[in-house]
Amino acid sequence: IIDGGNSDYRGDQARADKVSARGSRLLDIGTSGGVWGLENGFSMMVGGDPQSYQTVVPALETLAAPRGGHQFFGAVGSGHYVKMVHNAIEYGMMQSLAEGYRMLKEGPYKEIDLAAAGDIWQQSSVVTSWLNDLTRQALHENPTMEGISGVVAESGEARWTLETADELGIPMPAIQAAFDVRLASQQ
Repeated sequence: IIDGGNSDYRGDQARADKVSARGSRLLDIGTSGGVWGLENGFSMMVGGDPQSYQTVVPALETLAAPRGGHQFFGAVGSGHYVKMVHNAIEYGMMQSLAEGYRMLKEGPYKEIDLAAAGDIWQQSSVVTSWLNDLTRQALHENPTMEGISGVVAESGEARWTLETADELGIPMPAIQAAFDVRLASQQ
């Protein structure tokens, strides 16, 4: 059985035990790519039994085509754990992009074309990214972001990362700040 969602890794062992009691195995596969994955390929982070992973590699290869990929990370829960941290990083990156574009918009140069800035940032700059590309595309389609509410839902992954980091004594100030802004947007 494959759990390909953004499940909390802390519950994976109990789920794997239930599946095992019924004679099967569980693979936790954190999956990234969203709706674009169908065209671009998915990025899949796998945890669980190594033999089960090898059994599903052909299916994962199909889902990864043409530009995605998959990687086995080890014990049950490790795939969802790697995906959880991935999403927490994403929170921080999105917040940085939002703040940067805001600086351009509200800074001393009022006529800066935000979409054009995003275009040049996508041309071999160190902030070239899929997230910036999505932002740039959105600005081309809706330069004033008319009709965008500014509310961003919190789906759990950054919260779980911060809880785990707190348990381990690992400071995460950037991800915490991005998480706090996301929560505040819901007010």
